[in-house]
Amino acid sequence: MCHNTRVDEYVRECPAKINLSLAILGYDANAQMHLIDTVLAKISLMDTVALRFRDGHGVSVAFSPELPAGLKADISPEDNSVTRAYEELNMLASGGLPRMEVHITKRIPVGGGLGGESSDAAGFLKMVREIAGKEDSQEKGFAPLLQLSEYGWLRLASRVGADVPAFMLSGTVRARGFGEQVEPFSLAGLNDYRCILGIPEVSLSTAEMYSKIKAFSTNNHTQDFLDEWSANGPEQSLKAARNDFTHIALSESGEIKGLFDRLGRYGYPLVSVAGSGSCVFAVAKPEDADSAGLPVYEFVG
Repeated sequence: MCHNTRVDEYVRECPAKINLSLAILGYDANAQMHLIDTVLAKISLMDTVALRFRDGHGVSVAFSPELPAGLKADISPEDNSVTRAYEELNMLASGGLPRMEVHITKRIPVGGGLGGESSDAAGFLKMVREIAGKEDSQEKGFAPLLQLSEYGWLRLASRVGADVPAFMLSGTVRARGFGEQVEPFSLAGLNDYRCILGIPEVSLSTAEMYSKIKAFSTNNHTQDFLDEWSANGPEQSLKAARNDFTHIALSESGEIKGLFDRLGRYGYPLVSVAGSGSCVFAVAKPEDADSAGLPVYEFVG
C-alpha cells in the first residue's frame, strides 16, 4: 500500500523481478512483437517512487541512483516509463490532471532484465489509482480515472510498457501474449528459497536482444515448468526451468558468462538470466545462499 507521508506526498516501494521461466513462442508480424509465456517473481531489491502535487499541469521526474559502483542509471528525465504513464493518464483525463513531481531512488540496475522501469511505472499508476479513489479526487481532475475497471488499468499499463501489467499485480505473475495477458500465480514453497543476484557492469537492450532471436521454442516449457511445480514441488521444477534468452545473453559478454559459470559451480537448483539479461541469478535454499558471496534477496508478495 502507498502511504501518505505528508500533504500531497505519496511513497511506494517498487520491486525488481526475475523470470523463473521464459518461453519465446513466436512472432506477430502485424504487432511486430514476440509472443511469450513467462513466470515473473518479485524480489526484495526495490526502487522508491515518491510523488508530490504542485499547481499547474504536466509531470517532472528526477532520479537519485543508489547503485553499486560502476553502474549507471541512464534514464532520460523527459522520456521514461513514468512520463509515459502520466501522458496515458492525462489523455484519459482530458488534460485535467494536476502537475506531479516524481522522485525515483534507483536501486534496480538499468538494462539488467530486472524490470525496474516497468516496476516504477506500475508503482506510479497504482499510487494515482489509489489517489483517484479518495473523496477529494474530483477536485484534482481524477474523476475520469474512476471509470477505469481493473482490466482498463491493465490495458493502460500495457501501453506504457510490456512488463508494466505484471507489476500491477502483487506476487508471482504469469504473463502471456506480448506480456499484457497477466494473472497472479501462486507457487507454493517459493518463499522457502532466496534469490542470489549477480549484477555485471554491462547493460543489454531488450529490443536488441529480441532482434537476435533466431528460433522459437517448439514446446511451451513454461507450461511444463508450472505443471512440474504443481506435481512435484519447487526443487524438481527449478532444475528443469529455462529462459530462452540465456544462451544469447551469455554470448554477449564475458562478464555475464563469468557470473553464470560462478553461480553454476555451487549446484543451485536454478541458475539463469533475468529477462533478456544482463543480470544473472540463482535460486537457492537460505542456508546455501551466501556461498557465492553475492547479494541475496527474498521473494516478495
